[in-house]
Amino acid sequence: MRFLNYQHISYRDLKEQIRKQLATNELTQRIRDSVGVTDQEVKDYWLRENEKIKALYIYLSPKKYEKEVVVSQEEITIYYEKHKEDFTIPEKVKADYLLISSGEFTKEIKVTAKELKSYYEGHLANFEIPEKRKASHILIKLLPSASKKDEENAKKKIEEIQKKLEKGADFTTLAKKYSQDTPSAEKGGDLGFFTYTQMIPSFSRAAFSLEKEGEVSGIVKSPFGYHLIKLTGIKQAYTEPFEKVKSRINKLLIEQKSDDLAKKEAETMRERIKEKKITFTDYVKKHPFRYNSTPFFSSTEKVEGVEWTPQFNQVAFSLKPGEISSVVQIPQGYSILKLVERKTSRIPPLKEITQKIKEKVVQEKAKRTAEEKAKQIQKEIKEGENLSSLVKKFGLEYKSLEYLKRGDWIEELDGTDREKFMETAFSLAKGGVSPPVWLSQGYYVIQLTGRDLSLEEFTKEREKFTQDLTSQKRAEELNLWLQKIREKAKIEDNSSLFFSP
Repeated sequence: MRFLNYQHISYRDLKEQIRKQLATNELTQRIRDSVGVTDQEVKDYWLRENEKIKALYIYLSPKKYEKEVVVSQEEITIYYEKHKEDFTIPEKVKADYLLISSGEFTKEIKVTAKELKSYYEGHLANFEIPEKRKASHILIKLLPSASKKDEENAKKKIEEIQKKLEKGADFTTLAKKYSQDTPSAEKGGDLGFFTYTQMIPSFSRAAFSLEKEGEVSGIVKSPFGYHLIKLTGIKQAYTEPFEKVKSRINKLLIEQKSDDLAKKEAETMRERIKEKKITFTDYVKKHPFRYNSTPFFSSTEKVEGVEWTPQFNQVAFSLKPGEISSVVQIPQGYSILKLVERKTSRIPPLKEITQKIKEKVVQEKAKRTAEEKAKQIQKEIKEGENLSSLVKKFGLEYKSLEYLKRGDWIEELDGTDREKFMETAFSLAKGGVSPPVWLSQGYYVIQLTGRDLSLEEFTKEREKFTQDLTSQKRAEELNLWLQKIREKAKIEDNSSLFFSP
């Protein structure tokens, strides 16, 4: 029962956990076993993963046509009237603030030997180093979505390895040969030293219940599969000695005391200003190094000179011009704000943003030009025009793709752009040409020139892809079931039973 002590649970609680886990396992297994796949689904899945295409494409960037665009004042005015709200300038404020940093007080702080010892004795738990175990393991992998048959096969493999060990086979040799945890298998299964919490619970329970080096566990099941674990080392738990941690404690206490003094100074200063014993302006004159001023900023903007903290912005926006805030803690220390000015949200007049509007109109017209040229290129390719002559005619270039799969990398495209490009390309018939495809930087016209597919390979890989697709569908079905359970679950607020109002 040694592992129960590590978990801090009673035998009764453990039995209840196991009972619930067994019920959950049975239910999830029933859901998984109810899922199957058809031959056509497997074939479609294989095609998506293995089909290759060859293609040519032309890229048209709107920027190429911006210099050709002419914009009239009337177009600028029309655009402004339609989109003026897009140029709304949010409400902004400007503030002066005093900053008292804990660093100001560090040099004057002295920590006594008695304080150091007292802190150490009062916080021994902070200096406890937990027991560590060193172990090697042999893993036979098992996916969470595996079928009963897969589970039986994995269990059979690990049992065969266990029998070899019982007959005297070397653990390291077997790990190198059979373990499916590749990184550790290369090292004979060695996992190095680890604490109880660094491994998943089922693994740690087994490893920490072994009593002597060289001992091998029984078969252990985890979310990764089946393990055999060999204990190869133990580092007992201990408490770091006072002399070793004394300097750390000294630094910590200096920081705490400095912070306390900074906070006290800020609160005293705020109280004096509130009681009109000194004005904000007079305090600035006496302590100019504590004075700071912000530019205008919005409620969501990072303030120049202030490490981002929402509270600073919230307090600033809650003040009236001339009003002094309470003490606000920010990453650099403690601050007191005085609101200088507030600018209400507004839509700027056209004359103020004419250049911005012009740039927007130019971009839109250039984009339309690029689209029109892309449509013309598509039309002429369909009519039989040679691609080489077309790119010369339009002052463009074309690029080629040599037999790529859906998931393959394309130099100039990534993320959703690459996915959209590939979906379009794979949807074409051989010789077909796509309509203009807008991606984040411009338009693409794609022509499919070849498709590579070997159904002989599908025959060889059918079983593997059947297993993979079945696992995926089982996981999806289980997640869907869990989602429905969550949606139907009735949640009651019983916090009043535990917390007084």
